[in-house]
Amino acid sequence: MKQDQRQDEIVPVLAFGNRENHHLHIGRRKLKSIFAMFLGFCFWQLLRLVLPELETHPLFIYIYAMIEIRESSKKTKENGKKRIWATLIAIGVGMPFLLLTDLLRNTEHMMWEKGWYEIVILLAGTLAVLCVAEWANCRDYCGLSASIAVILIISHFESSVYLRSLMRAVQTVVGVSIAWLVNVKLFPYPATKGSLSAWLLQRRERRSTLRAEAENAEQGAASALKTEREDGDECGYKDCKS
Repeated sequence: MKQDQRQDEIVPVLAFGNRENHHLHIGRRKLKSIFAMFLGFCFWQLLRLVLPELETHPLFIYIYAMIEIRESSKKTKENGKKRIWATLIAIGVGMPFLLLTDLLRNTEHMMWEKGWYEIVILLAGTLAVLCVAEWANCRDYCGLSASIAVILIISHFESSVYLRSLMRAVQTVVGVSIAWLVNVKLFPYPATKGSLSAWLLQRRERRSTLRAEAENAEQGAASALKTEREDGDECGYKDCKS
C-alpha cells in the first residue's frame, strides 16, 4: 500500500520535471505541417484557374494536411488510408441522399415544410453512413465519415450545385494526399533511401565531414608550426649555451 502511494507521488513529479525540461522549438514536424499547408494553397490556386467560383482558401485541405503530418511516416500511411476510405464511404453513401433532396425539392405538393424533410434526410443519411463505415471496419473513423456526410448533405441543402457539395470531401482527400507526399515521400521519418530527406541528410553529413577535415588540417598545421618553433627555440638555446 505504501509503495503504491509512493509511486503515485513520483509520477506527478516526473511529469512536472518533463514539462520543465521541455523547451519551445520549431522542429521538422512543424515545418513539414506549414509546408503541407502551403502546397495545399498552391494546388487550390491552380484549380481556381479552371473553377474561379471556388473560395480562395481550402479550409479542409489546410486542416487535414496539417493533421496527417504524424510523428512517423508509417502512421501517416495508416491513418491517411483510413481517412480517405472513410471519406469515400461518406461520398458513396451520401450521394443518393443528395439526389433524394433534389427530388423532394422539385416536388410541387410537399406535405412537409423544407426544414423538416431536410432533417429527415440528414438523419437518415448519417445513420446509413455510420452503418456502412462500421461494416467496412473503419472503427475510429466512423465519426469522421459521418461528419463528412453531414457537411456534404448540408452543403447541398444550401446549394444544389453538386460540385460545391462534393468539394468538402474532395478537399479532405487532397489534404491527406499532400500530407502523404510530404511526410512519406519527400521528408519521411525515419529517412529512407532516395527521398529528399535522405539527400539533405547526406549533404549535411558531407558538409560536416569536410568541416571536420578542415579543422583537423588546421589543427595539424598549427601543431606542426608549434613543434617547429619549439625545435627552433631549443636549437637557439643550445647555440647560446655553447
